[in-house]
Amino acid sequence: WVDNSGSVQAFQYDTRIVGGVEASKGELPYQISLQVKTYPGSQHICGGSILTEEWIVTAAHCLVNLGAKRLQSSDIIIQLLQITAGVHDLTKDDGTEQTRNIQEIIIHEDYNSKAYPYDIALLKLSHPLTLDTYAESIPLPYQGQMAHGNCIASGWGKLSEVGISSDTLQKVILPIVSEEECKLMYNGEPGSEIDDTMICAGVIEGGKDACQGDSGGPLVCTENGTQYLGGIVSWGKGCARPDFPGVYARVSFFVDWIENYIDSDNVSGWLKVSEGEIPHQISLQMKGDFITSSFCSGSILSENWVVTTAHCVNGRDKRDMQ
Repeated sequence: WVDNSGSVQAFQYDTRIVGGVEASKGELPYQISLQVKTYPGSQHICGGSILTEEWIVTAAHCLVNLGAKRLQSSDIIIQLLQITAGVHDLTKDDGTEQTRNIQEIIIHEDYNSKAYPYDIALLKLSHPLTLDTYAESIPLPYQGQMAHGNCIASGWGKLSEVGISSDTLQKVILPIVSEEECKLMYNGEPGSEIDDTMICAGVIEGGKDACQGDSGGPLVCTENGTQYLGGIVSWGKGCARPDFPGVYARVSFFVDWIENYIDSDNVSGWLKVSEGEIPHQISLQMKGDFITSSFCSGSILSENWVVTTAHCVNGRDKRDMQ
């Protein structure tokens, strides 16, 4: 998260979600922690999202601020970084965590660290993740898809702009703010032009937001009961301030770019079906206070029975599913 509050700040590694609540363990399996190896141990610096077993998407500024160069990143930077999937509490090892080194860093060729557009990067892992209940990919939107309604931002860290960090994964529900409204809010703010590579989310009265170090993490939206990666935490004016929603990289703008690097069979390339064309398909969903999110699929066997994969339901309370 780049703070455009008007003061000049060094890049900050501390992270947080403001105005949210602690997520349940395994509730957001697409979320990863991008870390710097500290020997011994590691330090969380940014978030990211699982696209496939081998690919993570995050914010370009997370890497550029560490010294990574465009497209051809320093071997030293690659050796310093790792990701951890399946983690809930950064201070504990629950046996669900998977840590991987980075093989390759791809920063969008149009990203400029002195501006905000094109704030997206891909990380290729040295070894594939094992996708399970606690580490799962998040679907991409289709190219140009427009998000609306409520979305979920998540990350670890500060619970207020000047507060302490959280060791456990936090989430917050944020409504999408239209591009036109967001442009008006940021109009006149130096260096704060909103363009087509961005999407805004937040409450006008403030109090809910993502901020420094949540950078690179997901903004997950829902359409027709299916979750998809709508945005990547990027920048904003301060944290959770009134009249200044958070600004995210608009993932639907970058789908073609992402698929240039990732095997499209693993991410997208699917055809939209007609309503009622596949009547045996069901959406397995988690019940929420404000939105219901789809996390797995299944097939109808009879009026009373549905079949799905074991890892979708293992460890989950049936009362939380529908």
